[in-house]
This record gives sequence, structure tokens and C-alpha cells, in this order.
Amino acid sequence: MEEITFEKSLAGLEAVVKKLEDGNIPLDQMVSLYEEGSKLGRQCIEMLESYEGKLAQIQLPVEEEEIQ
Repeated sequence: MEEITFEKSLAGLEAVVKKLEDGNIPLDQMVSLYEEGSKLGRQCIEMLESYEGKLAQIQLPVEEEEIQ
């Protein structure tokens, strides 16, 4: 199974947005693309929040050492 990375999710989201912006697709396909884009957007947000939490954990011990 292929690993889902932030970069792949973002690239997929960008591709969906481009297709939707072109607008030359049937409504049912447009709705499906919107659903896919929403899913990819949520994945990107979740990954960014996870990375943000990891960076905060890394940064906290460094800041504590600087205070002492």
C-alpha cells in the first residue's frame, strides 16, 4: 500500500481544484471532485496539525534548556 504524504495529498488537491476551475465537466463529476477535494484538504490539514504538534514537542525541550 502506498504511503499518503502531504505532498501527494496537496498535489491531488491542486489537480482537483484545476479540474473544477476549468468547469467543462458534468455536474455529477463536479460533485465527486468536490468530495475528493474536501477529503484531500482534510488530510492536508490533519498532517499539518500533526507536524505542528511534533515541532512543538521538539522545540519545548530546547527552550527549557536555554532558560536554565
